[in-house]
Amino acid sequence: MTKRRIALAIFAAGLAVAACQSSPPTHYFALSAVPPAAAQTEAKVVPLLRVARVSIPGELDRLEIVRRGDSNQLRIATFDVWAAPLDTMIQRVLSEDLASRLGAGAVASFNEPATAGATAQLFVDIEDFAGD
Repeated sequence: MTKRRIALAIFAAGLAVAACQSSPPTHYFALSAVPPAAAQTEAKVVPLLRVARVSIPGELDRLEIVRRGDSNQLRIATFDVWAAPLDTMIQRVLSEDLASRLGAGAVASFNEPATAGATAQLFVDIEDFAGD
């Protein structure tokens, strides 16, 4: 009986040590607009533009960052994730970038409703999204 208790205690200690191990930290990534060389002060003569929709490939429509591997392989980074849905983040950043390049009042906010007065709508279909 004593040997059985010792073996059980060793097994329980092993489980306790295994439970204390931690996973790698999760890293969150976000996109940001790149400011133009010279900021616009007035809107150029363009209709009010709204980035209406951004669509991304299905394999990228997840919080985990997906990287291309050799040939047709995809690598899903379990602990490297987007801070927000990628399509929404691209829509926000593209709106901000266009607003900084076209000038104040030329681009409607990305989260305004479609009936907010925009006279031109931009629909973006991304076919590939990869970084160097």
